[in-house]
Amino acid sequence: MTHCSVSILNEDYEEIIRHPRLYGTGLESMKWTPYLNLIAKKPKSLKQTIFYQELPDPWKDFIKEQVKPRPAIELLADFMKQEENLERAT
Repeated sequence: MTHCSVSILNEDYEEIIRHPRLYGTGLESMKWTPYLNLIAKKPKSLKQTIFYQELPDPWKDFIKEQVKPRPAIELLADFMKQEENLERAT
C-alpha cells in the first residue's frame, strides 16, 4: 500500500490486485474490465449496470445497433484490457 494505492493481498501476503486510492468520503470505484466477458454471456444485463450508463454515447450506439451484442461487448472488453480509457475509442 502506498499513499496513492491500496493493495489486496492473499493469505501469503502476495499482492492479488492494486487499486488507486480514493480520497474523500462516500466515494466508490469499480473496475469493470474483469466482468465484461461475463456480461457478454448475458448481454441484456449490460444495460442494468452503472458502467453502461457511463459509457460514451458512441459505444452505447454501437452496442445498441448490434443484432447480437455479445461480440460488441467482447470487443469492448478487449479494448478495456488495453486502454482503460474509453475516450480514446470514440
